[in-house]
Amino acid sequence: MTETLTTDTPPGNWQSLPPSGHERTKDLWLAEARELARLAGPIIVTQLAQMGVGTIDVLMLGALSKEALAASALGLSLFYGMWLFGMGPAVAVSPIIAQILGARRNGAAQVRATVRMALWAVIMMSPALMLFLWLTEDILLAIGQPAELSREAGAFACILALGLPFTLAFNVLRGYATALSLPNAPLAVMGLTIVFTALAGYALIFGHFGAPRLGLIGAGIASTIS
Repeated sequence: MTETLTTDTPPGNWQSLPPSGHERTKDLWLAEARELARLAGPIIVTQLAQMGVGTIDVLMLGALSKEALAASALGLSLFYGMWLFGMGPAVAVSPIIAQILGARRNGAAQVRATVRMALWAVIMMSPALMLFLWLTEDILLAIGQPAELSREAGAFACILALGLPFTLAFNVLRGYATALSLPNAPLAVMGLTIVFTALAGYALIFGHFGAPRLGLIGAGIASTIS
Protein backbone atom coordinates (compact mmCIF):
# COMPACT_ATOMS: atom_id res chain seq x y z
CA MET A 1 0.00 0.00 0.00
CA THR A 2 1.48 3.37 -0.98
CA GLU A 3 1.01 6.73 0.75
CA THR A 4 -0.07 9.67 -1.37
CA LEU A 5 2.10 12.82 -0.98
CA THR A 6 0.15 15.90 0.04
CA THR A 7 2.68 18.44 -1.24
CA ASP A 8 4.21 19.17 -4.59
CA THR A 9 7.73 18.70 -3.23
CA PRO A 10 9.53 15.67 -4.68
CA PRO A 11 10.18 12.95 -2.08
CA GLY A 12 13.99 13.40 -2.17
CA ASN A 13 13.95 17.20 -1.69
CA TRP A 14 12.44 17.55 1.79
CA GLN A 15 15.37 19.81 2.83
CA SER A 16 13.98 22.54 0.57
CA LEU A 17 10.80 22.81 2.59
CA PRO A 18 10.34 26.26 4.19
CA PRO A 19 11.17 26.33 7.91
CA SER A 20 8.32 25.89 10.32
CA GLY A 21 7.15 28.68 12.58
CA HIS A 22 9.02 27.10 15.49
CA GLU A 23 12.26 27.00 13.50
CA ARG A 24 11.88 30.61 12.40
CA THR A 25 11.29 31.69 15.99
CA LYS A 26 14.36 29.75 17.12
CA ASP A 27 16.51 31.40 14.42
CA LEU A 28 15.27 34.83 15.46
CA TRP A 29 16.07 34.15 19.12
CA LEU A 30 19.56 32.91 18.24
CA ALA A 31 20.23 35.95 16.05
CA GLU A 32 19.02 38.26 18.81
CA ALA A 33 21.18 36.47 21.39
CA ARG A 34 24.27 36.76 19.19
CA GLU A 35 23.65 40.46 18.65
CA LEU A 36 23.07 41.02 22.36
CA ALA A 37 26.29 39.19 23.25
CA ARG A 38 28.22 41.21 20.67
CA LEU A 39 27.00 44.43 22.24
CA ALA A 40 26.91 43.42 25.92
CA GLY A 41 30.27 41.65 26.07
CA PRO A 42 32.43 44.78 25.55
CA ILE A 43 30.12 46.79 27.82
CA ILE A 44 30.59 44.32 30.68
CA VAL A 45 34.35 44.21 30.22
CA THR A 46 34.51 48.02 30.05
CA GLN A 47 32.60 48.31 33.33
CA LEU A 48 34.92 45.83 35.01
CA ALA A 49 37.93 47.68 33.62
CA GLN A 50 36.61 50.96 35.03
CA MET A 51 36.36 49.33 38.44
CA GLY A 52 39.87 47.97 37.92
CA VAL A 53 41.38 51.47 37.96
CA GLY A 54 40.47 51.85 41.62
CA THR A 55 41.51 48.28 42.34
CA ILE A 56 45.02 49.01 41.08
CA ASP A 57 45.32 51.87 43.58
CA VAL A 58 44.11 49.64 46.41
CA LEU A 59 46.62 46.89 45.61
CA MET A 60 49.58 49.25 45.34
CA LEU A 61 48.70 51.32 48.37
CA GLY A 62 48.14 48.16 50.40
CA ALA A 63 51.71 47.20 49.55
CA LEU A 64 52.87 50.67 50.59
CA SER A 65 51.34 50.85 54.08
CA LYS A 66 48.13 50.17 55.95
CA GLU A 67 47.80 53.89 56.74
CA ALA A 68 47.93 54.80 53.04
CA LEU A 69 45.36 52.13 52.26
CA ALA A 70 43.02 53.36 54.99
CA ALA A 71 43.33 56.99 53.88
CA SER A 72 42.67 56.04 50.25
CA ALA A 73 39.57 54.08 51.27
CA LEU A 74 38.20 57.13 53.08
CA GLY A 75 38.95 59.42 50.15
CA LEU A 76 37.57 57.03 47.54
CA SER A 77 34.33 56.54 49.48
CA LEU A 78 33.56 60.24 49.08
CA PHE A 79 34.90 60.39 45.53
CA TYR A 80 32.71 57.52 44.32
CA GLY A 81 29.72 59.11 46.01
CA MET A 82 30.21 62.27 43.97
CA TRP A 83 31.00 60.21 40.88
CA LEU A 84 27.72 58.32 41.17
CA PHE A 85 25.83 61.56 41.69
CA GLY A 86 27.39 63.08 38.57
CA MET A 87 26.76 59.96 36.49
CA GLY A 88 23.07 60.83 36.15
CA PRO A 89 23.37 62.68 32.82
CA ALA A 90 25.91 60.15 31.54
CA VAL A 91 23.76 57.04 32.06
CA ALA A 92 20.76 58.81 30.49
CA VAL A 93 22.54 59.31 27.17
CA SER A 94 22.39 55.74 25.88
CA PRO A 95 18.63 55.08 26.35
CA ILE A 96 17.70 58.53 25.03
CA ILE A 97 19.75 58.04 21.85
CA ALA A 98 18.39 54.52 21.44
CA GLN A 99 14.85 55.88 21.64
CA ILE A 100 15.64 58.60 19.08
CA LEU A 101 17.17 56.18 16.61
CA GLY A 102 14.39 53.66 17.17
CA ALA A 103 11.75 56.24 16.34
CA ARG A 104 13.51 57.70 13.31
CA ARG A 105 16.75 56.62 11.66
CA ASN A 106 17.60 60.16 10.54
CA GLY A 107 17.66 61.67 14.03
CA ALA A 108 21.32 62.71 13.88
CA ALA A 109 20.59 66.28 14.97
CA GLN A 110 18.70 65.08 18.05
CA VAL A 111 21.48 62.63 18.88
CA ARG A 112 24.08 65.40 18.74
CA ALA A 113 21.88 67.64 20.89
CA THR A 114 21.50 64.87 23.48
CA VAL A 115 25.25 64.36 23.78
CA ARG A 116 25.90 68.09 23.86
CA MET A 117 23.34 68.70 26.61
CA ALA A 118 24.73 65.81 28.67
CA LEU A 119 28.22 67.29 28.43
CA TRP A 120 26.89 70.68 29.48
CA ALA A 121 25.11 69.06 32.44
CA VAL A 122 28.36 67.40 33.52
CA ILE A 123 30.23 70.70 33.24
CA MET A 124 27.63 72.54 35.33
CA MET A 125 27.48 69.86 38.02
CA SER A 126 31.23 69.39 38.36
CA PRO A 127 32.11 72.56 40.36
CA ALA A 128 29.74 71.64 43.20
CA LEU A 129 30.94 68.03 43.25
CA MET A 130 34.58 69.12 43.23
CA LEU A 131 33.94 71.59 46.04
CA PHE A 132 32.51 68.77 48.14
CA LEU A 133 35.65 66.70 47.53
CA TRP A 134 37.89 69.63 48.42
CA LEU A 135 36.16 69.66 51.81
CA THR A 136 36.90 65.96 52.41
CA GLU A 137 39.23 66.57 55.36
CA ASP A 138 36.69 68.75 57.17
CA ILE A 139 33.89 66.26 56.48
CA LEU A 140 35.89 63.32 57.80
CA LEU A 141 36.91 65.22 60.91
CA ALA A 142 33.28 66.18 61.49
CA ILE A 143 32.21 62.53 61.51
CA GLY A 144 34.97 61.54 63.93
CA GLN A 145 37.71 60.10 61.72
CA PRO A 146 41.34 60.29 62.96
CA ALA A 147 43.03 63.59 62.16
CA GLU A 148 46.04 62.11 60.32
CA LEU A 149 43.94 59.84 58.14
CA SER A 150 41.52 62.68 57.44
CA ARG A 151 44.36 64.93 56.33
CA GLU A 152 45.84 62.35 53.98
CA ALA A 153 42.43 61.34 52.63
CA GLY A 154 41.62 65.00 52.05
CA ALA A 155 44.79 65.56 50.04
CA PHE A 156 44.09 62.41 48.03
CA ALA A 157 40.48 63.40 47.30
CA CYS A 158 41.49 66.94 46.29
CA ILE A 159 43.72 65.51 43.57
CA LEU A 160 41.06 63.05 42.41
CA ALA A 161 38.57 65.91 42.18
CA LEU A 162 40.55 67.42 39.30
CA GLY A 163 39.84 64.36 37.18
CA LEU A 164 36.14 64.08 38.06
CA PRO A 165 34.76 66.24 35.18
CA PHE A 166 36.78 64.26 32.67
CA THR A 167 35.70 60.82 33.85
CA LEU A 168 32.07 61.98 33.78
CA ALA A 169 32.51 63.36 30.26
CA PHE A 170 34.09 60.08 29.19
CA ASN A 171 31.02 58.21 30.40
CA VAL A 172 28.79 60.53 28.38
CA LEU A 173 30.76 59.65 25.24
CA ARG A 174 30.78 56.01 26.30
CA GLY A 175 26.97 56.02 26.38
CA TYR A 176 26.94 57.70 22.97
CA ALA A 177 29.20 55.04 21.46
CA THR A 178 27.21 52.22 23.06
CA ALA A 179 23.92 53.55 21.69
CA LEU A 180 25.45 53.50 18.21
CA SER A 181 26.47 49.84 18.71
CA LEU A 182 30.15 50.78 18.92
CA PRO A 183 31.10 49.46 22.39
CA ASN A 184 34.67 48.54 21.43
CA ALA A 185 35.79 52.18 21.39
CA PRO A 186 35.30 52.82 25.14
CA LEU A 187 36.67 49.33 25.84
CA ALA A 188 39.93 50.25 24.07
CA VAL A 189 40.12 53.51 26.03
CA MET A 190 39.62 51.73 29.35
CA GLY A 191 42.22 49.11 28.45
CA LEU A 192 44.80 51.83 27.83
CA THR A 193 43.70 53.59 31.01
CA ILE A 194 44.39 50.53 33.14
CA VAL A 195 47.85 50.09 31.63
CA PHE A 196 48.69 53.77 32.15
CA THR A 197 47.34 53.80 35.71
CA ALA A 198 49.37 50.73 36.65
CA LEU A 199 52.61 52.10 35.21
CA ALA A 200 52.15 55.66 36.48
CA GLY A 201 51.02 54.48 39.90
CA TYR A 202 53.97 52.11 40.21
CA ALA A 203 56.32 54.97 39.30
CA LEU A 204 54.80 57.70 41.46
CA ILE A 205 53.80 55.67 44.51
CA PHE A 206 57.09 53.82 44.95
CA GLY A 207 59.49 56.17 43.14
CA HIS A 208 60.46 53.97 40.19
CA PHE A 209 61.60 54.93 36.67
CA GLY A 210 63.27 58.06 38.04
CA ALA A 211 60.01 59.47 39.44
CA PRO A 212 59.75 60.87 42.99
CA ARG A 213 58.30 58.60 45.70
CA LEU A 214 54.99 60.31 46.46
CA GLY A 215 53.01 57.51 48.10
CA LEU A 216 49.30 58.23 48.39
CA ILE A 217 49.63 61.53 46.53
CA GLY A 218 51.32 59.68 43.67
CA ALA A 219 48.35 57.33 43.43
CA GLY A 220 46.01 60.30 43.20
CA ILE A 221 48.09 61.95 40.48
CA ALA A 222 48.24 58.74 38.41
CA SER A 223 44.49 58.17 38.66
CA THR A 224 43.65 61.78 37.87
CA ILE A 225 45.87 61.88 34.78
CA SER A 226 44.46 58.58 33.53
